[in-house]
Amino acid sequence: MIPKLTAEQRDALNHQGCPIVIEDEQTRRVYFLVDPAMLNSLSEQADMAAVLQGVSDAESGRVQPLDEAIHDIESRLRARFGT
Repeated sequence: MIPKLTAEQRDALNHQGCPIVIEDEQTRRVYFLVDPAMLNSLSEQADMAAVLQGVSDAESGRVQPLDEAIHDIESRLRARFGT
C-alpha cells in the first residue's frame, strides 16, 4: 500500500518546496516528505560532501595506512559476525 498525500501536504509541497516536515500526531515522530528529484539531489550533495571531507583529511595528513585500515575492518567484521 502506498499512502496518499493529503490536501494539506500537497499544498505545502506546492508552496514551500521540499522537504516538508510531517509529524505523526500519535507518536510525535517527525518525518520528511521529499519528492524524488530533491531526494536524488540531497543524496548527491551528501556524496560530494563526503568526498570533499576525504580530500581534506588526506591533504591534512589525517590518514591511516592501508594495512591498518584493512586490519581494523577485518576486526570489526569479526566482532560483528563472530567469525
